[in-house]
Amino acid sequence: MTSVAYVDSSALVKLVVVEVESVPMLRWYVEADRVVTSRIGVIETQRAAGRYPHDPADLRRLLASLEIIELDPRIGDQAAAVEPALLRALDAIHLATAREIGGDLEAFVTYDDRLADAARTMGLPVVRPA
Repeated sequence: MTSVAYVDSSALVKLVVVEVESVPMLRWYVEADRVVTSRIGVIETQRAAGRYPHDPADLRRLLASLEIIELDPRIGDQAAAVEPALLRALDAIHLATAREIGGDLEAFVTYDDRLADAARTMGLPVVRPA
């Protein structure tokens, strides 16, 4: 069985834009079996990378290496029900998408503290490479 890691945009952007956690995130990423994100994660990463100097080829390679889960009505319905209610809509979509992976999910990778707290509350295995 291949382990699956769900990675949100706060982690993905560190692979194309130089940030403090970029090196540990890259070390983690090259060891990962299967890296998954939602379509929302792709869009957020593209938008965030566009605000900083980066190599567009690096971004294209990263996105091509990901398994992307599309937003569908089922994930949308699950995201609408994610607690806490104060959680941002896009964060709720990340959580609902990760939950779709089920028992194969080995890591929910994020550098967003609020999202990490909500993921832990849902019982997801949060990882923050450092």
